Formats: sequence, structure tokens, C-alpha cells
Amino acid sequence: MKKVIFSIIVLFTSVCVVMPVSAEYCEVNNKGECYYNYELYSGDCSSIPDCGPYPEGPGNFDSTSPPPTSSESSSSESSESDYSSDSDTQSQDGLASATANENRVASNTVVRVTSARIRTAFAPRPTRRTTSIALNSGNSNLLPGITTGIASGDEAPKLGLWLTPSVSWLDDDNIASQYDGNLYLIMVGADYKVTDRLLLGVSTGYEDTDLDTQFNDGTFQSQGFTIAPYIGFVILDGLTADAILAYTFLNNDVERDRTTGQRLAGDYDSGRSMVSANLNYYTLLNNWSFSGIAGYMYVSEDQDAYIQTGADSNSVDQFTAYLGEWRLGGRAGYLFDKFEPYIAAAYLYDNTWNSSADDRDELEGAIGLDFYPTDAFIGSVEATHSFFRDDIANTRILLNLRYEF
Repeated sequence: MKKVIFSIIVLFTSVCVVMPVSAEYCEVNNKGECYYNYELYSGDCSSIPDCGPYPEGPGNFDSTSPPPTSSESSSSESSESDYSSDSDTQSQDGLASATANENRVASNTVVRVTSARIRTAFAPRPTRRTTSIALNSGNSNLLPGITTGIASGDEAPKLGLWLTPSVSWLDDDNIASQYDGNLYLIMVGADYKVTDRLLLGVSTGYEDTDLDTQFNDGTFQSQGFTIAPYIGFVILDGLTADAILAYTFLNNDVERDRTTGQRLAGDYDSGRSMVSANLNYYTLLNNWSFSGIAGYMYVSEDQDAYIQTGADSNSVDQFTAYLGEWRLGGRAGYLFDKFEPYIAAAYLYDNTWNSSADDRDELEGAIGLDFYPTDAFIGSVEATHSFFRDDIANTRILLNLRYEF
């Protein structure tokens, strides 16, 4: 009887060790190995109920990597979620830097063109310059070598029309915000001399930006319309001041990859506000012309909240990109009959902006050519490039045509 009882105990123990009562998890990998409750099972897989061959079962795995434990699986899902969140944050930081530079280039173009227009509106007519300081000696307000440019009995032109198309190449080599692309901007404007010392004007424009954003393997596209009233007045002969306000209505499209391999896309509206104030000085010395500018520009773009969608989705909160920039520069040109080549340089310093990059100042160099077919018609072509920023480089070419009557 004792032998029978002992045999029963041994048999029962063997069954308990070899065969589980129930399978919480069981799967056969592509090597034929059986994993039961996340551990390698040395027995016969077919003896375990509901143990299916790879790739059936709760999760697929190869022959060298057993399936994760339940705690590891939970940790992995949490890690992937955190990784996606980090990817979203990094993408938004990079986009903020790209937006700040786009705002800088677009707004600087508006300021550059408008302020130059105001300065030349009050300058002597180029084709009537004279090298004789004896001319107009009865006018004590004229600088040496300057004539009024208005023939006796003629009335100074009051109304001016102008057109400026431009293209800019934008580039950022910072790995966290790397991008490159183009910004196209066309402006048209009209102004009127209320008095000999006061000018009022307004301009409007259209811009189109197309960037490849390597920091998130994506793209950024933006289109918008600008309205920009401006005012200029003469403080002293040769010294003018101007103020420019601008507002741009923008529609933006973004597309990017998450680090988890998901492709997301979205679009949102935004509004860019810009205010600028400048002092300009202009003087002539025989055939030479010299001018200088000192000014400040502040730009703020309010972006609507939106949702990026794709295989998954990501909500992006409302965001405001801003930039404040000082400018101090000068220009020198020499008149050859009806053509005037010139060089220019300006120091730009960003005293405030909400980009993650600490790349705040640059030297902007320019070469250009003014041409004067008549006193009423003035044109210029100019190329500029930014130097000495750590990662950002911008290049711009513009054509400016002005007619006064």
C-alpha cells in the first residue's frame, strides 16, 4: 500500500512540474521554442492548451529574443509614448526657430524697401546733381554739392508708386533646427507728399515660403498677404525719420516624421504684426552719395492651435513667435551719369526672441546698382548676404522700381 501511495505522489509531482494547469501566456517562436508565462518551457509545446505557433499569439518575436515580460511590455509602451512626446517637443522647438528667421527675413525686406523709398523721396533728384558747391549758394539749407533737382518753375513730384519683387534663400545648419528653402515676396506701394517734409504711404504684398525641415524630416510651407502703412518726415535737411506698421495674414502647412516612424501633417492660420522706426541720413559730395540708418524692428506672430494627423495624431497648442532687432548701417555710392553702383553694410542684433538658438547678431553685406533713366523713374537691383551667425545664413536678391509724378 505504501508503494502505491508513493507512486501516486511521484506521478502527481511530475505532472505538476512538466505540465501547467493553465496557460496565462504561451507562444512558439520561429525556432520552435516554446515560451510559457514569459519563460522558456522545456517540455512539449503541444501539451500546453492554446499555445499557438509563431506568429500567432499575443506578440511576435524572433528566435534570439524572448517576448517581453508584462512589466517590460508596459515599460516599452511608456517609453515609446515618452519618445513620441519628446519628438513632438523637439519638432515644435525647431519650427519656432524657423518661424523666427522667416519673420526676420520677410520683415527686414519690408523695412529695407520702405525705408529706402522714404529716404529717396526726400533726396535730391539724382540726374540733377552738380559738383559745383557754388550753385544754389543762395539756399543756405543745401549741403555742399546738392541741388534741389527741380528746374525753375517746376513743381516737386508728390505722388510715388513703387514695385519690389524679391527672393531670399534661408539656411540653418543647427542640428536641432536644420532647414533650408526659399522665401518669395512681392510688394507694391503708393505714397503722397502732404508737404515738402511729410510723406504718407501704404504698401501691400504677397509672400510664399517653402522650407525643407531636416530636423523633423518634414516640410514647412506658408503663404500670406501683407498690409503696411508708413509715414516719413524730414527732421533736418538730409535727416529723415520713418515709422512702418505691417500686418500679415498667413496660412501654414507642416508635414513631418515622428521618431516612431509615423508621418503627421497639419495646417494652421497665423497673424504676423511688425512695427519699425528708423532714422536715415543722406548726403552728397560731388558724385559720391553717403547714407546711414539706425532703427529698431519688433515682430510678433500669433499661431492658432491645431492638430497634426496621420497614423496617429498630435495636438499643438497656440504659440507666439517674436523677435526684436536693432539695425545700424551705412551705404556709399558713386554716380556715373545715370548709373550708381554702391556697397552697404549693417550690423543687426536680436535683443529678444524665443528661439532655442543663441545666435543673436550678424553683419549684413550688400552690393547694388541704382539707375536713373529720368528724374521721375528710379530703379535699383541689390544682393545681400548675412555673415557671422553661427548657424543661420540668409541671402536676398531684390529689384526695386519707383515712379514719381
